[in-house]
Amino acid sequence: MKADANDRRRVLIYQLMVRHFGNIREGGVLNGTIEENGCGKFGDINDAALSSLREMGFTHLWLTGVLEHASLTAYPKRPADDPLIVKGRAGSPYAIRDHFDVSPDYAKEPAKRLEEFRALVGRCREHGFETLIDFVPNHVARSYQSDVRPELSFGVGDDLNCSFERNNNFYYLGGQEGGQGPPLRLPAAEGEMVYETERATGRVTGNNVRSWSPAVHDWYETVKLNYGHDYTTGGDTSHLPGIDAAPEEVPDTWRKMDEVLSYWQEFGIGGFRADMAHMVPMEFWRWAIARARARGPEGKAFFLAEAYDGEVVKDNAVLRVVTKIIVPVILVFALYVQFHGDYGPGGGFQAGVIFAAGFILYALVFGVEAIERVFSAATLRIMTALGLLLFAGVGFWSLIGGERYLDYDALAQEPLVGQHVGIFLVELGVGITVAAVMITVFVAFAGRTPD
Repeated sequence: MKADANDRRRVLIYQLMVRHFGNIREGGVLNGTIEENGCGKFGDINDAALSSLREMGFTHLWLTGVLEHASLTAYPKRPADDPLIVKGRAGSPYAIRDHFDVSPDYAKEPAKRLEEFRALVGRCREHGFETLIDFVPNHVARSYQSDVRPELSFGVGDDLNCSFERNNNFYYLGGQEGGQGPPLRLPAAEGEMVYETERATGRVTGNNVRSWSPAVHDWYETVKLNYGHDYTTGGDTSHLPGIDAAPEEVPDTWRKMDEVLSYWQEFGIGGFRADMAHMVPMEFWRWAIARARARGPEGKAFFLAEAYDGEVVKDNAVLRVVTKIIVPVILVFALYVQFHGDYGPGGGFQAGVIFAAGFILYALVFGVEAIERVFSAATLRIMTALGLLLFAGVGFWSLIGGERYLDYDALAQEPLVGQHVGIFLVELGVGITVAAVMITVFVAFAGRTPD
Protein backbone atom coordinates (compact mmCIF):
# COMPACT_ATOMS: atom_id res chain seq x y z
CA MET A 1 0.00 0.00 0.00
CA LYS A 2 1.40 3.42 -0.96
CA ALA A 3 2.06 5.71 2.00
CA ASP A 4 -0.01 8.88 2.28
CA ALA A 5 2.29 11.80 1.49
CA ASN A 6 0.18 14.07 3.70
CA ASP A 7 0.54 11.86 6.77
CA ARG A 8 3.13 13.67 8.92
CA ARG A 9 2.71 11.39 11.91
CA ARG A 10 5.26 8.93 10.59
CA VAL A 11 8.88 9.78 9.85
CA LEU A 12 10.03 8.14 6.61
CA ILE A 13 13.64 8.90 5.68
CA TYR A 14 15.07 8.54 2.19
CA GLN A 15 18.85 8.27 2.17
CA LEU A 16 20.31 9.86 -0.94
CA MET A 17 24.00 9.72 -1.85
CA VAL A 18 24.46 12.76 -4.06
CA ARG A 19 27.58 11.30 -5.70
CA HIS A 20 25.56 8.38 -7.09
CA PHE A 21 21.99 9.68 -7.40
CA GLY A 22 22.40 11.67 -10.60
CA ASN A 23 25.44 9.88 -12.03
CA ILE A 24 24.40 8.23 -15.30
CA ARG A 25 27.93 7.21 -16.30
CA GLU A 26 27.96 3.46 -16.97
CA GLY A 27 30.83 1.15 -16.22
CA GLY A 28 33.64 2.68 -14.22
CA VAL A 29 37.38 2.72 -13.81
CA LEU A 30 39.03 1.35 -10.68
CA ASN A 31 40.61 4.31 -8.87
CA GLY A 32 39.47 6.46 -11.78
CA THR A 33 39.16 10.22 -11.75
CA ILE A 34 35.89 12.11 -11.43
CA GLU A 35 36.02 12.70 -15.19
CA GLU A 36 36.33 8.96 -15.86
CA ASN A 37 33.69 7.77 -13.40
CA GLY A 38 31.31 10.71 -13.31
CA CYS A 39 29.60 12.22 -10.29
CA GLY A 40 26.09 13.28 -9.35
CA LYS A 41 25.34 16.97 -8.80
CA PHE A 42 23.06 18.96 -6.51
CA GLY A 43 21.13 20.06 -9.59
CA ASP A 44 20.30 16.45 -10.47
CA ILE A 45 17.95 16.34 -7.47
CA ASN A 46 15.33 18.29 -9.36
CA ASP A 47 11.62 18.91 -8.93
CA ALA A 48 10.67 15.73 -10.78
CA ALA A 49 12.84 13.56 -8.50
CA LEU A 50 11.59 15.28 -5.35
CA SER A 51 7.94 15.01 -6.42
CA SER A 52 8.38 11.28 -7.02
CA LEU A 53 9.97 10.75 -3.61
CA ARG A 54 7.23 12.77 -1.93
CA GLU A 55 4.55 10.69 -3.61
CA MET A 56 6.15 7.60 -2.07
CA GLY A 57 5.43 9.09 1.35
CA PHE A 58 8.92 10.10 2.42
CA THR A 59 9.06 12.97 4.89
CA HIS A 60 12.80 13.46 5.43
CA LEU A 61 15.60 13.51 2.87
CA TRP A 62 19.03 12.51 4.20
CA LEU A 63 21.62 14.00 1.84
CA THR A 64 24.54 11.70 2.59
CA GLY A 65 28.16 12.74 2.30
CA VAL A 66 27.64 16.35 1.19
CA LEU A 67 30.14 17.98 3.57
CA GLU A 68 33.54 18.85 2.15
CA HIS A 69 35.87 15.93 2.73
CA ALA A 70 39.45 14.98 1.89
CA SER A 71 39.83 14.10 -1.78
CA LEU A 72 42.41 13.71 -4.55
CA THR A 73 40.40 15.96 -6.87
CA ALA A 74 41.80 19.49 -7.09
CA TYR A 75 39.88 22.71 -7.70
CA PRO A 76 40.92 26.38 -7.93
CA LYS A 77 41.79 27.59 -4.41
CA ARG A 78 41.16 24.04 -3.20
CA PRO A 79 44.21 21.79 -3.79
CA ALA A 80 44.00 18.02 -3.67
CA ASP A 81 44.91 16.30 -0.41
CA ASP A 82 48.04 14.24 0.21
CA PRO A 83 47.33 10.69 -1.11
CA LEU A 84 48.59 9.29 2.21
CA ILE A 85 45.49 10.63 3.98
CA VAL A 86 42.86 9.77 1.36
CA LYS A 87 41.28 6.34 0.92
CA GLY A 88 40.52 5.90 -2.76
CA ARG A 89 40.37 8.97 -5.00
CA ALA A 90 37.04 10.46 -3.96
CA GLY A 91 37.90 9.95 -0.30
CA SER A 92 35.69 8.97 2.60
CA PRO A 93 32.67 11.28 3.02
CA TYR A 94 33.27 10.99 6.75
CA ALA A 95 36.82 12.38 6.66
CA ILE A 96 35.56 15.95 6.89
CA ARG A 97 37.87 18.72 5.64
CA ASP A 98 35.56 21.65 6.45
CA HIS A 99 32.41 21.33 8.58
CA PHE A 100 31.12 24.63 7.18
CA ASP A 101 31.36 23.75 3.49
CA VAL A 102 30.10 21.20 0.97
CA SER A 103 32.02 19.09 -1.52
CA PRO A 104 32.86 20.89 -4.77
CA ASP A 105 32.43 17.55 -6.57
CA TYR A 106 28.66 17.97 -6.39
CA ALA A 107 28.42 21.47 -7.88
CA LYS A 108 28.14 22.30 -11.57
CA GLU A 109 30.15 25.40 -10.73
CA PRO A 110 32.46 24.39 -7.84
CA ALA A 111 33.10 28.01 -6.81
CA LYS A 112 29.35 28.41 -6.26
CA ARG A 113 28.82 25.13 -4.44
CA LEU A 114 27.21 26.65 -1.35
CA GLU A 115 24.74 28.60 -3.51
CA GLU A 116 23.84 25.43 -5.42
CA PHE A 117 23.40 23.52 -2.18
CA ARG A 118 21.23 26.29 -0.73
CA ALA A 119 19.03 26.06 -3.84
CA LEU A 120 18.69 22.29 -3.32
CA VAL A 121 17.68 22.77 0.32
CA GLY A 122 15.08 25.29 -0.85
CA ARG A 123 13.68 22.81 -3.41
CA CYS A 124 13.43 20.16 -0.72
CA ARG A 125 11.52 22.56 1.53
CA GLU A 126 9.12 23.46 -1.30
CA HIS A 127 8.28 19.79 -1.70
CA GLY A 128 7.61 19.37 2.02
CA PHE A 129 10.84 17.63 3.02
CA GLU A 130 12.88 18.12 6.15
CA THR A 131 16.49 18.05 4.92
CA LEU A 132 19.04 16.08 6.94
CA ILE A 133 22.82 16.10 6.55
CA ASP A 134 25.61 14.22 8.32
CA PHE A 135 27.04 15.53 11.55
CA VAL A 136 30.43 13.90 12.16
CA PRO A 137 31.54 14.83 15.69
CA ASN A 138 34.07 12.12 16.53
CA HIS A 139 36.81 12.82 13.99
CA VAL A 140 37.94 15.02 11.10
CA ALA A 141 40.32 14.64 8.17
CA ARG A 142 44.01 15.08 8.93
CA SER A 143 43.92 18.01 6.50
CA TYR A 144 41.04 19.78 8.27
CA GLN A 145 41.12 23.53 7.74
CA SER A 146 37.96 25.59 7.43
CA ASP A 147 37.97 28.13 4.63
CA VAL A 148 34.45 29.33 5.44
CA ARG A 149 35.07 29.85 9.17
CA PRO A 150 38.88 29.74 9.58
CA GLU A 151 38.67 31.11 13.12
CA LEU A 152 36.82 27.92 14.09
CA SER A 153 39.34 25.47 12.60
CA PHE A 154 40.19 22.64 14.96
CA GLY A 155 43.67 22.62 16.49
CA VAL A 156 44.12 26.39 16.51
CA GLY A 157 45.61 27.26 19.89
CA ASP A 158 46.14 23.64 21.00
CA ASP A 159 48.95 22.96 23.46
CA LEU A 160 51.07 20.54 21.41
CA ASN A 161 53.14 19.55 24.43
CA CYS A 162 50.18 17.83 26.10
CA SER A 163 48.85 14.44 25.08
CA PHE A 164 45.54 15.50 26.63
CA GLU A 165 44.37 18.93 27.70
CA ARG A 166 40.72 19.81 28.33
CA ASN A 167 40.54 22.60 25.77
CA ASN A 168 42.71 21.00 23.10
CA ASN A 169 40.73 19.96 20.05
CA PHE A 170 42.94 16.92 19.36
CA TYR A 171 44.72 14.18 21.29
CA TYR A 172 48.47 14.17 20.63
CA LEU A 173 50.98 11.32 20.59
CA GLY A 174 53.74 11.17 23.15
CA GLY A 175 57.38 10.28 22.58
CA GLN A 176 56.69 6.55 22.41
CA GLU A 177 53.26 5.28 21.38
CA GLY A 178 52.59 1.73 20.25
CA GLY A 179 56.25 0.89 20.85
CA GLN A 180 57.46 3.51 18.37
CA GLY A 181 58.27 7.19 18.22
CA PRO A 182 58.01 9.91 15.58
CA PRO A 183 57.64 10.53 12.71
CA LEU A 184 54.06 9.50 11.89
CA ARG A 185 54.07 6.69 9.33
CA LEU A 186 50.90 5.84 7.42
CA PRO A 187 49.99 2.80 5.29
CA ALA A 188 50.60 3.10 1.54
CA ALA A 189 50.77 0.78 -1.45
CA GLU A 190 54.58 0.90 -1.24
CA GLY A 191 54.54 0.18 2.49
CA GLU A 192 54.61 2.65 5.37
CA MET A 193 55.50 6.22 4.41
CA VAL A 194 56.22 9.27 6.53
CA TYR A 195 53.43 11.83 6.67
CA GLU A 196 55.52 14.98 6.62
CA THR A 197 52.84 17.24 8.14
CA GLU A 198 53.04 15.20 11.36
CA ARG A 199 56.72 14.39 11.37
CA ALA A 200 57.23 15.79 14.87
CA THR A 201 53.72 16.13 16.29
CA GLY A 202 51.42 13.17 15.72
CA ARG A 203 47.71 12.89 16.46
CA VAL A 204 45.50 9.99 17.58
CA THR A 205 43.43 8.31 14.85
CA GLY A 206 39.66 8.62 14.60
CA ASN A 207 39.22 5.13 16.03
CA ASN A 208 41.25 5.96 19.17
CA VAL A 209 44.54 4.34 18.13
CA ARG A 210 47.56 5.91 19.80
CA SER A 211 50.38 4.90 17.49
CA TRP A 212 53.02 6.50 15.32
CA SER A 213 52.39 3.67 12.86
CA PRO A 214 48.63 2.92 12.68
CA ALA A 215 47.48 -0.19 10.81
CA VAL A 216 45.78 -0.27 7.43
CA HIS A 217 42.39 -1.05 8.99
CA ASP A 218 42.61 1.93 11.35
CA TRP A 219 40.91 5.22 10.50
CA TYR A 220 44.37 6.62 9.94
CA GLU A 221 43.14 9.27 7.48
CA THR A 222 41.23 10.93 10.33
CA VAL A 223 42.06 12.34 13.76
CA LYS A 224 40.06 12.00 16.97
CA LEU A 225 38.38 15.09 18.42
CA ASN A 226 38.72 15.84 22.13
CA TYR A 227 35.54 16.66 24.08
CA GLY A 228 37.29 17.36 27.35
CA HIS A 229 37.64 13.75 28.49
CA ASP A 230 40.79 11.63 28.45
CA TYR A 231 39.37 8.43 26.97
CA THR A 232 42.45 6.43 28.04
CA THR A 233 41.25 6.69 31.66
CA GLY A 234 37.95 4.89 30.94
CA GLY A 235 34.39 5.75 30.09
CA ASP A 236 33.31 7.76 33.14
CA THR A 237 32.50 11.22 31.72
CA SER A 238 30.40 12.44 34.65
CA HIS A 239 32.96 15.20 35.31
CA LEU A 240 31.94 17.01 32.10
CA PRO A 241 29.57 20.01 32.14
CA GLY A 242 25.81 19.55 32.37
CA ILE A 243 22.99 20.38 29.98
CA ASP A 244 22.57 23.94 31.30
CA ALA A 245 26.25 24.92 31.13
CA ALA A 246 27.08 28.26 29.53
CA PRO A 247 29.28 28.20 26.40
CA GLU A 248 32.25 29.62 28.28
CA GLU A 249 32.05 26.72 30.76
CA VAL A 250 32.36 23.89 28.23
CA PRO A 251 35.44 22.52 26.41
CA ASP A 252 36.50 24.31 23.24
CA THR A 253 35.45 21.45 20.93
CA TRP A 254 31.88 21.67 22.29
CA ARG A 255 31.65 25.34 21.36
CA LYS A 256 32.99 24.78 17.85
CA MET A 257 30.62 21.89 17.19
CA ASP A 258 27.72 23.97 18.48
CA GLU A 259 28.72 26.62 15.92
CA VAL A 260 28.63 23.93 13.21
CA LEU A 261 25.08 22.91 14.13
CA SER A 262 23.96 26.55 14.36
CA TYR A 263 25.49 27.36 10.96
CA TRP A 264 23.58 24.61 9.16
CA GLN A 265 20.34 25.30 11.01
CA GLU A 266 20.51 28.90 9.80
CA PHE A 267 21.22 27.50 6.33
CA GLY A 268 17.86 25.72 6.41
CA ILE A 269 18.89 22.22 7.46
CA GLY A 270 16.15 20.61 9.54
CA GLY A 271 18.12 17.82 11.20
CA PHE A 272 21.26 15.75 11.45
CA ARG A 273 22.37 12.15 11.18
CA ALA A 274 25.06 11.81 13.86
CA ASP A 275 27.99 9.61 12.86
CA MET A 276 29.52 7.22 15.44
CA ALA A 277 27.57 8.91 18.23
CA HIS A 278 28.66 6.42 20.90
CA MET A 279 32.28 7.61 20.60
CA VAL A 280 31.36 11.10 21.84
CA PRO A 281 30.47 11.77 25.52
CA MET A 282 26.76 11.73 26.30
CA GLU A 283 27.11 15.00 28.22
CA PHE A 284 27.98 16.76 24.98
CA TRP A 285 24.92 15.33 23.23
CA ARG A 286 22.55 16.52 25.96
CA TRP A 287 24.06 20.01 25.85
CA ALA A 288 24.30 20.33 22.06
CA ILE A 289 20.86 18.88 21.26
CA ALA A 290 19.20 21.14 23.83
CA ARG A 291 20.82 24.19 22.22
CA ALA A 292 19.95 23.00 18.70
CA ARG A 293 16.30 22.56 19.66
CA ALA A 294 16.21 25.97 21.28
CA ARG A 295 17.33 27.45 17.94
CA GLY A 296 14.99 25.33 15.81
CA PRO A 297 11.49 26.30 14.63
CA GLU A 298 8.92 25.61 17.35
CA GLY A 299 11.76 24.37 19.56
CA LYS A 300 12.44 21.35 17.36
CA ALA A 301 15.54 19.83 15.74
CA PHE A 302 15.68 16.32 14.32
CA PHE A 303 18.58 14.03 15.30
CA LEU A 304 19.24 10.50 14.05
CA ALA A 305 22.27 8.71 15.51
CA GLU A 306 24.52 5.84 14.50
CA ALA A 307 25.80 3.77 17.44
CA TYR A 308 27.07 0.26 18.06
CA ASP A 309 26.27 -1.59 21.28
CA GLY A 310 29.41 -3.70 21.09
CA GLU A 311 31.62 -0.65 21.44
CA VAL A 312 30.67 -0.08 25.07
CA VAL A 313 32.65 -3.13 26.22
CA LYS A 314 35.85 -1.19 25.53
CA ASP A 315 34.98 1.18 28.37
CA ASN A 316 33.87 -1.52 30.81
CA ALA A 317 36.58 -1.69 33.47
CA VAL A 318 35.47 -5.11 34.76
CA LEU A 319 35.59 -6.70 31.30
CA ARG A 320 38.97 -5.17 30.58
CA VAL A 321 40.50 -6.47 33.81
CA VAL A 322 38.93 -9.93 33.50
CA THR A 323 40.08 -10.19 29.87
CA LYS A 324 43.66 -9.32 30.81
CA ILE A 325 43.55 -12.11 33.41
CA ILE A 326 41.86 -14.80 31.34
CA VAL A 327 43.63 -14.37 27.98
CA PRO A 328 47.07 -15.53 29.30
CA VAL A 329 45.34 -18.59 30.80
CA ILE A 330 43.75 -19.37 27.41
CA LEU A 331 47.10 -19.06 25.65
CA VAL A 332 48.84 -21.33 28.18
CA PHE A 333 46.06 -23.89 27.75
CA ALA A 334 46.54 -23.67 23.97
CA LEU A 335 50.23 -24.49 24.42
CA TYR A 336 49.32 -27.45 26.66
CA VAL A 337 46.90 -28.80 24.03
CA GLN A 338 49.53 -28.25 21.32
CA PHE A 339 52.37 -30.11 23.01
CA HIS A 340 50.17 -32.77 24.63
CA GLY A 341 48.76 -33.89 21.29
CA ASP A 342 51.03 -36.89 20.81
CA TYR A 343 50.31 -38.19 24.32
CA GLY A 344 46.54 -37.80 24.56
CA PRO A 345 43.57 -35.69 23.44
CA GLY A 346 44.64 -32.49 21.72
CA GLY A 347 46.76 -31.51 18.79
CA GLY A 348 47.53 -28.68 16.43
CA PHE A 349 44.05 -28.00 15.11
CA GLN A 350 42.47 -27.68 18.55
CA ALA A 351 45.44 -25.69 19.85
CA GLY A 352 45.31 -23.30 16.90
CA VAL A 353 41.61 -22.65 17.47
CA ILE A 354 42.14 -22.02 21.19
CA PHE A 355 45.17 -19.79 20.56
CA ALA A 356 43.25 -17.69 18.03
CA ALA A 357 40.22 -17.53 20.32
CA GLY A 358 42.34 -15.94 23.04
CA PHE A 359 43.48 -13.12 20.77
CA ILE A 360 40.00 -12.69 19.28
CA LEU A 361 38.56 -12.29 22.79
CA TYR A 362 41.17 -9.62 23.48
CA ALA A 363 40.25 -7.83 20.25
CA LEU A 364 36.53 -7.91 21.07
CA VAL A 365 37.19 -6.04 24.30
CA PHE A 366 40.08 -3.75 23.32
CA GLY A 367 39.35 -3.32 19.62
CA VAL A 368 40.61 -4.94 16.44
CA GLU A 369 43.48 -2.46 16.33
CA ALA A 370 44.89 -4.17 19.45
CA ILE A 371 45.29 -7.49 17.65
CA GLU A 372 46.68 -5.79 14.54
CA ARG A 373 49.51 -4.32 16.59
CA VAL A 374 50.57 -7.90 17.42
CA PHE A 375 49.73 -9.61 14.13
CA SER A 376 50.10 -7.43 11.05
CA ALA A 377 48.70 -8.69 7.75
CA ALA A 378 52.23 -9.61 6.64
CA THR A 379 52.89 -11.53 9.86
CA LEU A 380 49.70 -13.56 9.45
CA ARG A 381 50.59 -14.42 5.84
CA ILE A 382 54.05 -15.57 6.93
CA MET A 383 52.56 -17.69 9.74
CA THR A 384 50.08 -19.34 7.38
CA ALA A 385 52.81 -20.20 4.88
CA LEU A 386 55.24 -21.30 7.61
CA GLY A 387 52.76 -23.78 9.04
CA LEU A 388 52.07 -25.29 5.64
CA LEU A 389 55.78 -25.48 4.82
CA LEU A 390 56.50 -27.18 8.14
CA PHE A 391 53.80 -29.78 7.49
CA ALA A 392 54.96 -30.40 3.92
CA GLY A 393 58.62 -30.35 4.94
CA VAL A 394 58.15 -33.25 7.31
CA GLY A 395 56.66 -35.26 4.44
CA PHE A 396 59.55 -34.50 2.11
CA TRP A 397 61.99 -35.33 4.90
CA SER A 398 60.40 -38.78 5.04
CA LEU A 399 60.76 -39.20 1.26
CA ILE A 400 64.42 -38.17 1.42
CA GLY A 401 64.91 -40.79 4.11
CA GLY A 402 63.62 -43.46 1.77
CA GLU A 403 60.19 -43.90 3.37
CA ARG A 404 56.67 -42.97 2.33
CA TYR A 405 55.39 -39.41 2.60
CA LEU A 406 54.82 -38.56 6.30
CA ASP A 407 56.26 -41.89 7.45
CA TYR A 408 57.81 -40.64 10.66
CA ASP A 409 60.13 -43.67 11.12
CA ALA A 410 62.56 -42.02 8.68
CA LEU A 411 63.00 -38.97 10.89
CA ALA A 412 65.31 -40.61 13.43
CA GLN A 413 67.40 -43.70 13.93
CA GLU A 414 64.94 -44.96 16.52
CA PRO A 415 61.40 -45.35 15.03
CA LEU A 416 59.77 -44.36 18.32
CA VAL A 417 61.79 -41.14 18.45
CA GLY A 418 60.92 -40.48 14.82
CA GLN A 419 57.22 -40.85 15.59
CA HIS A 420 57.45 -38.29 18.39
CA VAL A 421 59.45 -35.83 16.29
CA GLY A 422 57.13 -36.19 13.28
CA ILE A 423 53.92 -35.78 15.25
CA PHE A 424 55.35 -32.79 17.11
CA LEU A 425 56.41 -30.97 13.91
CA VAL A 426 53.26 -31.77 11.93
CA GLU A 427 50.95 -30.71 14.76
CA LEU A 428 53.00 -27.54 15.26
CA GLY A 429 52.57 -26.69 11.58
CA VAL A 430 48.83 -27.33 11.76
CA GLY A 431 48.52 -25.20 14.90
CA ILE A 432 50.37 -22.23 13.40
CA THR A 433 48.34 -22.28 10.19
CA VAL A 434 44.96 -22.72 11.87
CA ALA A 435 45.63 -19.89 14.34
CA ALA A 436 46.84 -17.55 11.58
CA VAL A 437 43.87 -18.30 9.30
CA MET A 438 41.32 -17.80 12.09
CA ILE A 439 42.84 -14.48 13.13
CA THR A 440 43.03 -13.38 9.48
CA VAL A 441 39.34 -14.13 8.92
CA PHE A 442 38.38 -12.28 12.12
CA VAL A 443 40.42 -9.20 11.22
CA ALA A 444 39.05 -9.21 7.66
CA PHE A 445 35.47 -8.96 8.96
CA ALA A 446 35.98 -6.99 12.19
CA GLY A 447 38.36 -4.54 10.52
CA ARG A 448 35.65 -3.28 8.17
CA THR A 449 34.30 0.15 9.15
CA PRO A 450 30.87 1.67 8.76
CA ASP A 451 32.48 4.44 6.68
